[in-house]
Amino acid sequence: LDSLLKETSNIDRAYLHETKEKMALNQELLNEMKEQTTLHEEGIEKQQQELKEMDETALQQEILNELKKYTALQQELLNLMKEKTALQQETLKQMEKIVELTEAKSLQQELLNLKIERNEKAKSSCTLM
Repeated sequence: LDSLLKETSNIDRAYLHETKEKMALNQELLNEMKEQTTLHEEGIEKQQQELKEMDETALQQEILNELKKYTALQQELLNLMKEKTALQQETLKQMEKIVELTEAKSLQQELLNLKIERNEKAKSSCTLM
C-alpha cells in the first residue's frame, strides 16, 4: 500500500509538474497575444492618425482649390475693371471730340453769322451809295 501511495504521489507530482509547465506555456502564449494585440492597436492608431492626416490634407487641398477659384474670379474681375476703365477712357475721348466738334460748329456758325452781317452791311453800304 505504501508503494502504491508513493507511486500515486509520484504520478500526482508529475501531473502537477506538467500542469505547471502547461500553465507557464499558456502564460507565455497569453503574453505574446497581449503583445500582438498591443501592436495591432498601435497599428490601428497609426492608421487612424494617417487617415486623419489624409482627411486634413484633403481638406487643405479643397481649401486651396477654393482659394485658386477665388483668385481666378478676382483676376477676372480685375480684367473686367481694366476693360471698363479702357471703355470709359474711350468714351471720354469721344466726348472730348464731340465737345471740340460742337465748339468748331459754334465757331463756324459765328463766323458765318459775321460774314452774313458783313455782307448785309456791305449791301446796305452799296445801297446807300
